[in-house]
Amino acid sequence: MECITVRKFAEICGIQSKQIYVYIGRGKILQRQDKRIDKTEPINEEFILKHRKHGAKPIIEGNNPKSEKTYYSENELRRLKGEKLEEDIKLAKFRNEKIEGRLIPTDIIQRAIQEVIQRYKMTFVQQSEQLLRDTLNEMSASNEMITKVCSTNIQLSNEAFTRAIAETKLAIKNSISESLSLNA
Repeated sequence: MECITVRKFAEICGIQSKQIYVYIGRGKILQRQDKRIDKTEPINEEFILKHRKHGAKPIIEGNNPKSEKTYYSENELRRLKGEKLEEDIKLAKFRNEKIEGRLIPTDIIQRAIQEVIQRYKMTFVQQSEQLLRDTLNEMSASNEMITKVCSTNIQLSNEAFTRAIAETKLAIKNSISESLSLNA
C-alpha cells in the first residue's frame, strides 16, 4: 500500500489536481476516507498506466533494474531539477564562504565556547572556593561549615555553568539560523 496525496497522484499522471477529483467522482480513481489515494489499488494503477503516457516519464531509482519505477510528469521533473540546482547553488555559496573564512561550522564554535566556559568555570570555582575558605577561616568557622559552604558553592557553580553552556549553544544556533535566513 502506497498512499499519496491527490496532488502527487496528479503529478504522476501528468494532469491537474482538479481533473483527479472529476475522475474520482466518476469512479475511475479510488480515494480512501483519509482523502489519500493508494497507488497500488488496481484501478488506480491502471489509471496511472493509461494517463502517464501523456507526459510522465519513468525513472528507475538506484541502479538496481529490479527496483520499482517511479513516474514523474514533465512539470515535476522541471521542478525537481530546479530544486536540485537551487541546492547546488546554496552549497557552492557555503563552500566559498568557508574558503573565504566567513563560514565556520557550528560544531567547532560550540566546542570552542564550551572549552572556554569549562576553563573559566574551573578557575572561578577554585578562586571562589579559596575566597570562601579564607573568609570563613577569618570568621572562625568550623571545618565542617567550610566544607559545607565550599560544596554548595561547587554545586551551584556547576549548575550555573551547565545552564550557560546550554544557553550559549542555543544562542549560537539561533544566531546562525538568523544569519542564514538573512543571506538567503
